[in-house]
Amino acid sequence: NRQFVDATKNMGYYIDTSTIEFDSYCSFNVQVEIIRPSDKFAFVYDAHFNMEEHSYTYLNAKVYRYEGRELVSENYNPTIAQDYLRVPPVHEIVKFVLDWQRKHPLDIIIPDPPPPPPPEPVAEAVSL
Repeated sequence: NRQFVDATKNMGYYIDTSTIEFDSYCSFNVQVEIIRPSDKFAFVYDAHFNMEEHSYTYLNAKVYRYEGRELVSENYNPTIAQDYLRVPPVHEIVKFVLDWQRKHPLDIIIPDPPPPPPPEPVAEAVSL
């Protein structure tokens, strides 16, 4: 279920639509694949996106030789959250996932947003 999302001069960005999973109304996980044909490598990341913070984190990474899909390395250390608005192809991933969700509402279940917090108590005025 790999879908093309965007490209730069030497990299193609794809997501696996079968891995889209919303864990709240403003965050989701998805598998991202970045292909660098010039280096003959594919980088596969399980990524977490937080739309309130405009951030993304790679939860783990696998590097494959593109031809033959031979696993070269893996890393299970999450990255530090980055601002996806600063990386246009990654921002396109967010827009693609939201568009995909609108087109396939029954395929992706978004949990209900949390209830609003209770109102703050108002102190009564005391007349002197």
